[in-house]
Amino acid sequence: MIYRVLLGVIVLVLASKHSLGATINPVLVEVPLSKVFVPAGFDTNDRIQFAVGGELRNSCFKVVAPEVKVDLETKTIVVKQQAYVYMGFCLMMIMPYSKVVTLGVIEQPGTYQIVEGRLGRSLGTIEVSLARTIEQDEFLYAPVSDVNIVQASGPNSEEDPQRNKVVLSGSFSNGCTEFKEIRVSQNENTIVVQPITIFKEQMSECKDEKIEFLKTVVLDPKLKGDYLVHVRSLNGAALNKVVDFGG
Repeated sequence: MIYRVLLGVIVLVLASKHSLGATINPVLVEVPLSKVFVPAGFDTNDRIQFAVGGELRNSCFKVVAPEVKVDLETKTIVVKQQAYVYMGFCLMMIMPYSKVVTLGVIEQPGTYQIVEGRLGRSLGTIEVSLARTIEQDEFLYAPVSDVNIVQASGPNSEEDPQRNKVVLSGSFSNGCTEFKEIRVSQNENTIVVQPITIFKEQMSECKDEKIEFLKTVVLDPKLKGDYLVHVRSLNGAALNKVVDFGG
């Protein structure tokens, strides 16, 4: 009798686990977008990149890579942002999120509307100019491999020049390359960093060697809110980070 009862309990437990298995898998849903971060300076031979962001109502959402469609005729870029919803305990708090969108090359110049796929409303625009050179980049950029954002902690004054910094790191492949200048431009919510380099000698005279570099760029100490830090790198690449500067 006891054996039959135990067997029945085991069967019920296994059956309940099996039935729950169909419901505990995460569900993919579309989530809202509320902002877009658009770097300036793209042309028709650049790899176009920007970032989008929004807010989730609790911690059970996990965003995935956005779906993007480019319509060259209407000059629209439709971004559809989705997230998996997981079952179980959730922190009931607003969870900001951001995702970088990489489009690749857009060969037709013009002003493109960035449209949210969920509600069909415009988030902003991105300008694509006609390329002035056949090369990937207008400048020879440093091969930046990592970007770190340094923010002062504590009650520092907004006038403190050490408050906000970008630290660029990477390595040159020869001893003939050096930094010429690092340009920084800023718009409403995007900071573009251009680490421009030059050759000191002819390539045929350069010795192949790994030379690591570390460059610090001081930003506006009064920055507040979310910004996309967009750092150009060698061969049409770029590194992107959305940073909350507080305030």
